[in-house]
Amino acid sequence: MEMLKRRAGFDATHVPYRGGPAAMQDLLAGTLDSVLIDCATGLPFLRDGKARALLVLSEARSAQAPEVPTALELGIGRAVAFGWQAMSAPAGTPQPVIARLNQEMRAAIAAHAMQARMRDLGIESAPWSPAEFNDFVLRENAVWRPLIRELGIRLDS
Repeated sequence: MEMLKRRAGFDATHVPYRGGPAAMQDLLAGTLDSVLIDCATGLPFLRDGKARALLVLSEARSAQAPEVPTALELGIGRAVAFGWQAMSAPAGTPQPVIARLNQEMRAAIAAHAMQARMRDLGIESAPWSPAEFNDFVLRENAVWRPLIRELGIRLDS
């Protein structure tokens, strides 16, 4: 949200929540004016007509909500944010172990049932090699670290 606020030029107050469902409940109750939420949490509320999406922060429209424009389409430049998850291993893990973990994880994610479930939740997958993932993390760090430092953002414990 901090990135979107800066790129779109609006002000909003951060309200910390212990997860998306709690934030969505307060949105529905009228306690909040807006939330920035992941697709898996937000889509059920959109499908039920309980909430309205204003934009998505992806490079392309969501297949699960194709009527919702991207921030880029609305003229908010460089407003792309990925909510991503990955499996990592300790530094020094032998390369054959890394390769096997990657192979098994890619096979599990490629399974028809898994792809169907992810599609229903609006989750996209990227079957990257470990090197491709490491490159992605470097690019993400280059985008987010300056903003995090500038704003003094710290993890809440």
